[in-house]
Amino acid sequence: MQQPVYTLDHAQPDELRVRLGGSWNLHVNPPPPDSLLAALAPEVRRLSFRADELAAWDTRLLIFLRPILAQARQQEIEVRLDGLPAGVQRLLGLAEAVPEHTLDSGAERASLVERTGRRTLQLLAESRSVRTFTGEIIHELLHLLTGRAPFRRRDFFAFVQTCGAESLPIVSLIAALVGVILSFVGAVQLQMFGAQIYVANLVG
Repeated sequence: MQQPVYTLDHAQPDELRVRLGGSWNLHVNPPPPDSLLAALAPEVRRLSFRADELAAWDTRLLIFLRPILAQARQQEIEVRLDGLPAGVQRLLGLAEAVPEHTLDSGAERASLVERTGRRTLQLLAESRSVRTFTGEIIHELLHLLTGRAPFRRRDFFAFVQTCGAESLPIVSLIAALVGVILSFVGAVQLQMFGAQIYVANLVG
């Protein structure tokens, strides 16, 4: 595996060009970017890249490039990424398109009394919903037992037919698929002990 390397040269007096070579992946340690960061002198106005000798890359290359690009933009240096692979350009564009979220460390934490009050109000609201739901169930159940529920017999038998005879095809299909899955998984395990003959017993 080729080691990751980079070299620096000046395509023009005010342009710093970085040539990348080797395999940039997580299995190898990349060279430190110190010399590259130090080369971003005030007279440098453009930063470009060439990847003609780049053998392979993964997120290791992106990790290497991010601080360099950040330093270049901080110094208002024009960055040209057209010399990098298309995949690297696309991932860098996505990384820069999503803004970084910072937590407000100065935000005051709610006091114990405030947190207790909010939690109490939340519990009261949830308990009210539970009581309402339970009351509606009891109310409709009493109507059903006393024969006052607005329920037609024709609808009842229609539901029975839908859940019974009409559901037979889908139930049969699911049962067959479950049997196939059990037989396949069981056969793999029973084969280790030479007991494939018991696959039928497992499915049955």
